[in-house]
Amino acid sequence: MQHLREQKVGHVYAEGKTLPGVAGAIIYDLEQGADFAKRLEVTPDRKFGYEAAKAARSGPVRQGSVGAGTGAGTDGPGLRLKGGVGTASLNLGNGVTVAAFVVVNSFGKAYDETRGCELYSLHLEVGNEFGNTRRPPAGCQATTPSSKPADRPSADVDKNTTIGVVATNAKLTAPQVQKLAQVAHGGLARAIRPAHTMSDGDTIFGVSTKKGAEVGPADFNRLLEGGANAFGRAVAHAVLSAQPVAGRPTYCQTFPGACDGYAPASAPADDGAQQPALAAPAAHSGSPGGGGPGGAGGDLLSLAAPALVVALGFGALMFRRPLRRLMFLRGNPVPRIDRW
Repeated sequence: MQHLREQKVGHVYAEGKTLPGVAGAIIYDLEQGADFAKRLEVTPDRKFGYEAAKAARSGPVRQGSVGAGTGAGTDGPGLRLKGGVGTASLNLGNGVTVAAFVVVNSFGKAYDETRGCELYSLHLEVGNEFGNTRRPPAGCQATTPSSKPADRPSADVDKNTTIGVVATNAKLTAPQVQKLAQVAHGGLARAIRPAHTMSDGDTIFGVSTKKGAEVGPADFNRLLEGGANAFGRAVAHAVLSAQPVAGRPTYCQTFPGACDGYAPASAPADDGAQQPALAAPAAHSGSPGGGGPGGAGGDLLSLAAPALVVALGFGALMFRRPLRRLMFLRGNPVPRIDRW
């Protein structure tokens, strides 16, 4: 709040005075070994958030077991596998880009046991961003004992949440931004199954920088599709880029041969040619923007990242319970929380 106020970012309510609006979400990542136990003695304070916001930069975004993803996990065979931070973007042409940032800490699995334990979101690949990632040669014959999610200790059931941001530079209205976040939940459900369970508090924030072109109804639907797919791709990057932490293995370790050829990158590349250019209104024009490292995608993600400042890995159930009541109001995830 202080940093944004200093930068005069937010709602101007009087001459020279700005009121920033900050949304937040968290994951539960405690009980991860001795090093993580020490964090119980550390409480994120005002200075912590200020320094995090001040350090935000444009350009490539690190992925895997970093930041909020350091202690994140996803369901695995007999034990939790590592989750993490993942990003993806898509250049839609005419200067419009949509990008996703996710922290995977899910109750559900990121891989399909009915298809040899390959990642659910492999079919969403743009270009060759996943390298030679494939179905594990040995199928679901993991290096660890397998078991069903229900067989896990009941204490683990209430410690899951996948959070993220879907952002675009297209000029969107508030209802359109809400729809962008809402549809991105579909991308989450394509990449993690089951998703949106009573053991999750899945939250996605929508962002529009309004620095790009306006979009008509047909192009807005394509933007929604691109955002949902980007979110699903970001989940795959989070899982593939993960590193073992506190004895928790990764998907690539558990299923040898599945990730051969995948090279974790600071930000997934996007060739910008997977979909035809947007038909922007006549009053607006622009050249296609970059969606790869250092391009529009990286800039969008750096703008979206401050929305997750509160989610830098300091989870607390005391905050998650009231949030969950908002999340599952009428059985539907609430993609935008204005007054939390």
